[in-house]
Amino acid sequence: MVDGDTLELTADAPGPALRAGTVDVRLVGVDTPETTECFGPEATASLGRLAPVGSTVWTTRDQELTDRYGRHLAYLWNDAGVFVNGTLVESGHAEALTVLPNQAHRSEFEAAESRARSAGAGLWSACAARAPSTSTSTTPQDSAPVVPPPPEPVAPEVPSEPPATSEPAPAPDPAVPGPDLDCADLPENNIPLPHGDPHGLDADGDGFGCDE
Repeated sequence: MVDGDTLELTADAPGPALRAGTVDVRLVGVDTPETTECFGPEATASLGRLAPVGSTVWTTRDQELTDRYGRHLAYLWNDAGVFVNGTLVESGHAEALTVLPNQAHRSEFEAAESRARSAGAGLWSACAARAPSTSTSTTPQDSAPVVPPPPEPVAPEVPSEPPATSEPAPAPDPAVPGPDLDCADLPENNIPLPHGDPHGLDADGDGFGCDE
Protein backbone atom coordinates (compact mmCIF):
# COMPACT_ATOMS: atom_id res chain seq x y z
CA MET A 1 0.00 0.00 0.00
CA VAL A 2 1.44 3.38 -1.05
CA ASP A 3 -1.36 5.81 -0.13
CA GLY A 4 -5.12 6.19 -0.50
CA ASP A 5 -5.21 5.94 -4.32
CA THR A 6 -2.02 4.00 -5.13
CA LEU A 7 -1.07 0.44 -4.31
CA GLU A 8 1.24 -2.33 -5.48
CA LEU A 9 -0.20 -5.24 -7.45
CA THR A 10 1.38 -8.40 -8.80
CA ALA A 11 -0.27 -9.85 -11.89
CA ASP A 12 -0.87 -13.60 -12.01
CA ALA A 13 -0.12 -13.29 -15.72
CA PRO A 14 0.55 -10.36 -18.05
CA GLY A 15 -2.63 -8.88 -19.48
CA PRO A 16 -4.07 -5.75 -21.11
CA ALA A 17 -4.29 -3.91 -17.75
CA LEU A 18 -1.12 -5.07 -15.98
CA ARG A 19 2.34 -6.05 -17.04
CA ALA A 20 4.18 -8.98 -15.54
CA GLY A 21 5.68 -8.60 -12.08
CA THR A 22 4.89 -6.19 -9.25
CA VAL A 23 3.87 -2.69 -10.36
CA ASP A 24 2.50 0.49 -8.80
CA VAL A 25 -1.16 1.01 -9.74
CA ARG A 26 -2.84 4.42 -9.63
CA LEU A 27 -6.64 4.24 -9.29
CA VAL A 28 -8.20 6.08 -12.25
CA GLY A 29 -10.72 8.90 -11.86
CA VAL A 30 -10.24 9.53 -8.12
CA ASP A 31 -7.86 11.47 -5.91
CA THR A 32 -7.21 11.07 -2.18
CA PRO A 33 -5.27 13.38 0.16
CA GLU A 34 -1.56 12.69 0.59
CA THR A 35 -0.61 10.77 3.73
CA THR A 36 0.64 14.00 5.34
CA GLU A 37 -2.55 15.92 4.55
CA CYS A 38 -5.92 16.08 6.30
CA PHE A 39 -7.70 12.71 6.02
CA GLY A 40 -4.74 11.19 4.16
CA PRO A 41 -4.12 8.43 6.73
CA GLU A 42 -7.85 7.61 6.80
CA ALA A 43 -7.94 7.31 3.00
CA THR A 44 -4.92 4.98 3.03
CA ALA A 45 -6.53 2.84 5.71
CA SER A 46 -9.78 2.67 3.72
CA LEU A 47 -7.98 1.40 0.63
CA GLY A 48 -6.22 -1.18 2.83
CA ARG A 49 -9.60 -2.47 4.03
CA LEU A 50 -11.05 -2.61 0.52
CA ALA A 51 -7.97 -4.33 -0.98
CA PRO A 52 -6.05 -5.98 1.85
CA VAL A 53 -2.53 -7.19 1.35
CA GLY A 54 -2.57 -10.72 -0.11
CA SER A 55 -6.15 -10.48 -1.44
CA THR A 56 -7.20 -11.05 -5.03
CA VAL A 57 -8.47 -8.10 -7.11
CA TRP A 58 -9.57 -7.54 -10.68
CA THR A 59 -8.56 -4.59 -12.82
CA THR A 60 -9.58 -2.91 -16.06
CA ARG A 61 -7.90 -0.05 -17.85
CA ASP A 62 -9.08 3.13 -19.56
CA GLN A 63 -7.52 4.86 -22.59
CA GLU A 64 -4.00 5.11 -21.15
CA LEU A 65 -2.10 2.18 -19.66
CA THR A 66 0.28 4.26 -17.53
CA ASP A 67 0.67 7.84 -16.31
CA ARG A 68 3.71 10.10 -16.69
CA TYR A 69 5.25 8.59 -13.55
CA GLY A 70 5.13 5.08 -15.03
CA ARG A 71 2.33 3.88 -12.74
CA HIS A 72 -0.34 1.62 -14.22
CA LEU A 73 -3.80 3.23 -14.41
CA ALA A 74 -6.66 0.93 -13.45
CA TYR A 75 -10.19 0.55 -12.15
CA LEU A 76 -10.21 -1.95 -9.30
CA TRP A 77 -12.73 -4.47 -7.93
CA ASN A 78 -12.04 -6.57 -4.84
CA ASP A 79 -12.83 -10.25 -4.35
CA ALA A 80 -16.28 -9.33 -2.99
CA GLY A 81 -17.12 -7.52 -6.22
CA VAL A 82 -16.88 -4.02 -4.65
CA PHE A 83 -15.83 -1.26 -7.05
CA VAL A 84 -12.94 0.21 -5.07
CA ASN A 85 -12.53 3.51 -6.99
CA GLY A 86 -16.23 4.41 -6.69
CA THR A 87 -16.49 3.29 -3.05
CA LEU A 88 -13.64 5.59 -1.98
CA VAL A 89 -15.47 8.58 -3.51
CA GLU A 90 -18.87 7.57 -2.11
CA SER A 91 -17.49 7.28 1.45
CA GLY A 92 -15.76 10.67 1.32
CA HIS A 93 -12.23 9.23 1.32
CA ALA A 94 -11.55 10.50 -2.22
CA GLU A 95 -12.84 13.09 -4.64
CA ALA A 96 -13.56 12.68 -8.35
CA LEU A 97 -10.66 13.62 -10.61
CA THR A 98 -10.84 13.36 -14.39
CA VAL A 99 -7.59 13.36 -16.36
CA LEU A 100 -8.41 13.11 -20.05
CA PRO A 101 -8.66 10.98 -22.03
CA ASN A 102 -9.50 8.60 -19.15
CA GLN A 103 -13.16 9.22 -18.28
CA ALA A 104 -15.07 5.94 -18.56
CA HIS A 105 -16.66 6.36 -15.07
CA ARG A 106 -16.58 10.16 -14.89
CA SER A 107 -20.32 10.79 -14.40
CA GLU A 108 -20.55 7.98 -11.82
CA PHE A 109 -17.70 9.39 -9.75
CA GLU A 110 -18.98 12.97 -9.94
CA ALA A 111 -22.44 11.88 -8.76
CA ALA A 112 -20.86 9.95 -5.86
CA GLU A 113 -18.82 13.01 -4.85
CA SER A 114 -21.94 15.20 -4.89
CA ARG A 115 -23.69 12.78 -2.51
CA ALA A 116 -20.65 12.64 -0.21
CA ARG A 117 -20.40 16.43 -0.12
CA SER A 118 -24.09 16.81 0.72
CA ALA A 119 -23.81 14.23 3.51
CA GLY A 120 -20.57 15.72 4.87
CA ALA A 121 -18.96 12.29 4.56
CA GLY A 122 -15.30 11.74 5.35
CA LEU A 123 -12.98 14.53 4.27
CA TRP A 124 -15.92 16.81 3.38
CA SER A 125 -16.57 17.45 7.08
CA ALA A 126 -13.21 16.52 8.60
CA CYS A 127 -11.12 18.97 6.56
CA ALA A 128 -11.91 22.67 6.94
CA ALA A 129 -10.47 23.55 3.52
CA ARG A 130 -12.95 21.18 1.83
CA ALA A 131 -15.96 21.43 4.15
CA PRO A 132 -18.93 23.41 2.76
CA SER A 133 -19.14 26.88 4.26
CA THR A 134 -21.99 27.42 6.71
CA SER A 135 -21.43 31.13 7.25
CA THR A 136 -24.03 33.59 6.04
CA SER A 137 -23.74 37.19 4.99
CA THR A 138 -26.25 39.98 5.18
CA THR A 139 -27.06 41.65 1.90
CA PRO A 140 -28.57 45.09 1.56
CA GLN A 141 -31.88 43.39 0.66
CA ASP A 142 -31.82 41.48 3.98
CA SER A 143 -31.31 44.53 6.18
CA ALA A 144 -33.94 47.11 7.01
CA PRO A 145 -33.52 50.49 5.32
CA VAL A 146 -32.03 53.19 7.50
CA VAL A 147 -34.55 56.00 8.01
CA PRO A 148 -33.04 59.30 9.18
CA PRO A 149 -34.69 60.86 12.26
CA PRO A 150 -37.06 63.78 11.64
CA PRO A 151 -35.48 67.23 11.99
CA GLU A 152 -35.83 69.06 15.29
CA PRO A 153 -38.69 71.62 15.24
CA VAL A 154 -37.48 75.21 14.98
CA ALA A 155 -39.43 77.96 16.76
CA PRO A 156 -40.42 80.82 14.48
CA GLU A 157 -38.35 83.93 14.92
CA VAL A 158 -40.30 86.65 16.69
CA PRO A 159 -39.25 90.18 15.80
CA SER A 160 -38.09 92.12 18.84
CA GLU A 161 -39.97 95.19 19.92
CA PRO A 162 -38.19 98.50 19.67
CA PRO A 163 -36.66 99.55 22.98
CA ALA A 164 -38.87 101.70 25.14
CA THR A 165 -37.77 105.29 25.66
CA SER A 166 -38.49 107.61 28.52
CA GLU A 167 -38.01 110.77 26.50
CA PRO A 168 -41.25 112.78 26.02
CA ALA A 169 -42.70 113.08 22.56
CA PRO A 170 -41.72 116.34 20.88
CA ALA A 171 -44.24 119.16 21.00
CA PRO A 172 -46.14 119.78 17.75
CA ASP A 173 -44.55 122.34 15.45
CA PRO A 174 -46.99 125.26 15.36
CA ALA A 175 -45.84 126.09 11.81
CA VAL A 176 -47.03 122.74 10.42
CA PRO A 177 -50.62 122.91 9.17
CA GLY A 178 -53.01 120.60 10.99
CA PRO A 179 -55.69 120.93 13.65
CA ASP A 180 -56.01 124.48 14.85
CA LEU A 181 -53.75 125.22 17.84
CA ASP A 182 -53.80 127.93 20.41
CA CYS A 183 -51.40 128.84 23.18
CA ALA A 184 -53.25 126.64 25.72
CA ASP A 185 -52.41 123.56 23.61
CA LEU A 186 -48.67 124.23 23.75
CA PRO A 187 -46.44 123.25 26.72
CA GLU A 188 -44.39 126.44 26.63
CA ASN A 189 -44.56 130.17 25.70
CA ASN A 190 -42.34 132.44 23.62
CA ILE A 191 -42.12 129.92 20.75
CA PRO A 192 -40.01 131.01 17.77
CA LEU A 193 -41.96 130.86 14.50
CA PRO A 194 -39.31 130.64 11.72
CA HIS A 195 -41.78 128.99 9.28
CA GLY A 196 -44.66 131.41 9.60
CA ASP A 197 -47.72 131.64 11.88
CA PRO A 198 -50.58 129.58 10.35
CA HIS A 199 -52.37 129.33 13.73
CA GLY A 200 -52.23 133.02 14.63
CA LEU A 201 -50.09 132.63 17.73
CA ASP A 202 -47.91 135.76 17.13
CA ALA A 203 -50.33 138.51 18.09
CA ASP A 204 -47.70 141.30 18.15
CA GLY A 205 -45.82 140.13 14.98
CA ASP A 206 -42.42 139.85 16.64
CA GLY A 207 -41.75 136.31 15.30
CA PHE A 208 -42.53 134.66 18.66
CA GLY A 209 -45.83 133.04 19.50
CA CYS A 210 -47.61 133.00 22.80
CA ASP A 211 -45.27 135.68 24.25
CA GLU A 212 -46.47 137.56 27.23
